[in-house]
Amino acid sequence: MNNTSQKKPDWFKILINVSPLVVLIFWGLNWYWVGEHFGTAVGGQFGDRFGAATSLFGGLTVVLLLITIRLQRQEIDDGKVEFKQQNRTLIHQRFENTFFQLLKFHADNVASIDVVGENERLGRDCFRFFYDHEFKGFVTRKKRNLMITANPNIDPRSISDQNVEDGIALTIQDMKVLYGLFYEEWQSDLAHYFKTIYRIVKFIDEANHFEGNEKQVHQQKKFYTGILRSQFSTYEALLIVYNGLGDHGTKMKPLIEKYGLLKGVEKSKLFVNPHEINQYQPSAIQ
Repeated sequence: MNNTSQKKPDWFKILINVSPLVVLIFWGLNWYWVGEHFGTAVGGQFGDRFGAATSLFGGLTVVLLLITIRLQRQEIDDGKVEFKQQNRTLIHQRFENTFFQLLKFHADNVASIDVVGENERLGRDCFRFFYDHEFKGFVTRKKRNLMITANPNIDPRSISDQNVEDGIALTIQDMKVLYGLFYEEWQSDLAHYFKTIYRIVKFIDEANHFEGNEKQVHQQKKFYTGILRSQFSTYEALLIVYNGLGDHGTKMKPLIEKYGLLKGVEKSKLFVNPHEINQYQPSAIQ
């Protein structure tokens, strides 16, 4: 941080302090030394001349006093600027402390997620299970049912998983419905997860202490959302895509687009790629 305040030159203080002393010396000379050695007549003449000098020093003292007041006022103004800068620094430190505490809270939350039973999982590994097993299961069943409806005479047992995967393409509306069903089944784990992400991004978005123009402020905020995004696993990012398109992600979608939270998402793993990504503004992946 640059210190804008400047110290007042010491010679101003010296002049202010010396001027009265000089006046007193001349006054003493007038009444003692001149009167004693040259008589009162000469002393009177010296005093007349000294009167003009006294006026000059008096005026100089006033000028120096005004300069001192002005410099003191400048010091006060500079102090205010420095205080504001220190205050902004303190606010930013508080912001970062809160941000990293939220990030830790999020990491602890992810680590606490578990899947019990036959498909036991813990932490981030749960998201692969959520996406590749559970969500994909809803998608596969939907496709299988559509194939059977389209071909009433087909034996359901003859439809392999590969036939289903390569078969009927689903629409974005289908995916929204299927994600909604999947979300309801795993809401106890997913709701808290997505709410935490939303609150962290919202906290960054609402911060008003960043300096610079609109673009500079956005880049500074994007630095922090980038730190959050770097915590997402492949399958977390994929679920964020669908959550943003569903009814539960209406508030999150604009923030995803604003801060590029889908940057680096593996599009090839999306179920109807690239149509899901096309539902977002291009900024979502930039």
